[in-house]
Amino acid sequence: MALNKAASLLPHSPEIVQIEQQLPGIEEALRQRYQLLGRALAVGGNRARLTDAAADWARTLAQLEAWSQTVALRVQRIESSIDSLAAERETWNRTRVDAASSDAPQSIATRIEATLGAIDAALRTAGERRSLLLTLQDRIVQQDLFASAALDEIRAAEREGRHDLLQKDAPAWWRDLREIRPGAHADDVRLSVAEDLSTLRAYLAVSRSRFLVDLLLFVAIARYAFAVRRRLAHPIDGVPPIGESGRRLFERPIAIAVLAGLLVARLIHRDAPIGFATIVSLLMLVPLVRLVPLLLPPSVRWVPWWMAALVLLSRVRRIVYEAPLAETALFGLESLGMIGALLWLMRPARLAVREARVPAPQLLRAGMRATLFLLVTALGASALGYRSLAMLLGTATLASVYAATILYAAACAARAAIEASFHTSPARRFAVVRDRRDSVLRVTGACVSLAAMIYWGYLTLSFFEVIEPVRDAAELVLGSELNLGELEISVGDVLAFGLIVALAFALSRLIRFFLEEEIFPRMRLRRGVGNAVATLFQYATLLVGLALAFSAAGMEFSRLALFAGAFGVGLGFGLQTVINNFVSGLILLFERPIQVGDMVEVGGLLGEVRRIGARSCTVRTADGAEVIVPNANLISEQVVNWTRSDRRRRITVDVGVAYGTDPVRVLELLRGVGAASPAVLGDPPPEALFLGFGESALNFRLRAWIPRFEESYGVSSDLGVAISAALRDAGIEIPFPQRDLRVRSIEPDALRALDATPRT
Repeated sequence: MALNKAASLLPHSPEIVQIEQQLPGIEEALRQRYQLLGRALAVGGNRARLTDAAADWARTLAQLEAWSQTVALRVQRIESSIDSLAAERETWNRTRVDAASSDAPQSIATRIEATLGAIDAALRTAGERRSLLLTLQDRIVQQDLFASAALDEIRAAEREGRHDLLQKDAPAWWRDLREIRPGAHADDVRLSVAEDLSTLRAYLAVSRSRFLVDLLLFVAIARYAFAVRRRLAHPIDGVPPIGESGRRLFERPIAIAVLAGLLVARLIHRDAPIGFATIVSLLMLVPLVRLVPLLLPPSVRWVPWWMAALVLLSRVRRIVYEAPLAETALFGLESLGMIGALLWLMRPARLAVREARVPAPQLLRAGMRATLFLLVTALGASALGYRSLAMLLGTATLASVYAATILYAAACAARAAIEASFHTSPARRFAVVRDRRDSVLRVTGACVSLAAMIYWGYLTLSFFEVIEPVRDAAELVLGSELNLGELEISVGDVLAFGLIVALAFALSRLIRFFLEEEIFPRMRLRRGVGNAVATLFQYATLLVGLALAFSAAGMEFSRLALFAGAFGVGLGFGLQTVINNFVSGLILLFERPIQVGDMVEVGGLLGEVRRIGARSCTVRTADGAEVIVPNANLISEQVVNWTRSDRRRRITVDVGVAYGTDPVRVLELLRGVGAASPAVLGDPPPEALFLGFGESALNFRLRAWIPRFEESYGVSSDLGVAISAALRDAGIEIPFPQRDLRVRSIEPDALRALDATPRT
């Protein structure tokens, strides 16, 4: 009933009550923050502060918009209820008229009047609620406009600051520093600190769930670090599971947990205010001074402590941003401190010692020179009065150096943790870890280093405030289109197509590798089934990836079907051999006449099948050559598969003995040699045969079965040596071939020479 529905909507919901309670505080806070913003803009606007203020106002604006939507939805529901009540009131009015005309009982008339009274009361209450909500919505909209205006001012100041970087905006340094008065800006500093604390408290109030996640992650990482340290204290067979630098890092598990937790926290709290960033920077000093020295030679282990002092100086500089002279002086001290450290480190003798410990010494040297150049340029710009340019270059350069140092320690710790985890019992259950540990460690280490470099690059672009121009330029380049007749292709579509295809190939190989190394060895499958299933999975992944690539490139599937039809016709005429080989490869996979590991003989070629691909198979001969055989040859030609059912093979050794030898004795001797060989199977037993009478010998043959085809040449050689030794020990002669020569003519000189030859 509309009356009951309206009654449920008339009381304020918990969301509306919360908005009514919090809105006055928001209004007062916005007025105070706007006053502080005006003072910050009046002194030139610290870039980090402006960025933080923009993020703060953007969060407030998002909250106000969410409140406005909540109130608007409530107003819409009440208006819908008012319409329903009005319609129901009209219905009851008609009912009252009908009841009066039909002389209805008084009880019915009383009930009708009571219902109409309830509807009228509900309409009045709903109207009042709507008025209150509209008033509340108007207040929210006013604050929304206020926040939007403040955000626009900040954006304008940021744009103006970027455009005026090459303009002189302050007196020369030597003139500016003379104006510094101790305590002149004490009130400004106190207000700045109070503002940071207020913003931080507000952020803590609305982000409790995030901090709970931070705490849980820290506890989990700390427990893992302590577990690794305990394991390192008891190495397996006296061999530690990780290198020396990794062992030193995990001697300080709390520092590792702090480092990992803070890096994750920066990702979770990307919209946090500058006060939170200050706390994170100060906590980062723990891993900076506890972990980084362990990765450096003893002669330069003081550098992280020096950098920690510079970080503290930079935090103080952020606090006194409303005192430009003090900020300039602190910036100069910080820059000079970093320049001095770089000049000390870049001395040739120390440079040679340090570069012997790093994987890319040339890159390190180039980075140090670039840092030195940027800091000197920033100091020169600050001295000449180009304050905005100096602050941008210097602050971004110093922040980039700090980030690179922290990420280097994080990457080393991550690689050590991965290496240590490979020695745990759960990890060693995987065949990949047991058999390919070094290869997997190289790949994972490279991925960790790449991720650290990408993150550092992103942070550096953010520090130099070029992330948005770079993004805009990338969007412009990727959005440019190439018109090929009626076909329009953008650069972004081409890159997306290529990237998805590359990922599909990588994923297909990874799936095949995982299936062949981990899944199939744990299952009882017929030989060749695993290879067929893995290949089909690989083909299916490639087909799905190709379809996704075409979809990402903006090609409609209807056009794709037409294109596929035309392409198929072209294939039928121009690529018949390729298609024939591909279909033959599918037949080989499903029918499995040959399998990987089989010894086959095709076209006079004998070797082991190493790979069955989409177009061809790879056969490795006994000489080590790898021959590429088209799949069609394996289907259309006669193929001898020596190992299709099993890998056993019968070998034969022929031998001849002198006439007059007892054949029975020779047969027994051959059977004894075959039975004595450990490489010969006992079932079926070796068999010795008398083949017949030769021109100069009695011919015999020893036939024996061996378990592995690839051992046939070696076993045949061993049996031949054993037969020769047995015949020699038995006094049985292996005769030379005997030939009768009939000389029809001879030269006289040769005859005289023969007569003169002494006879023995």
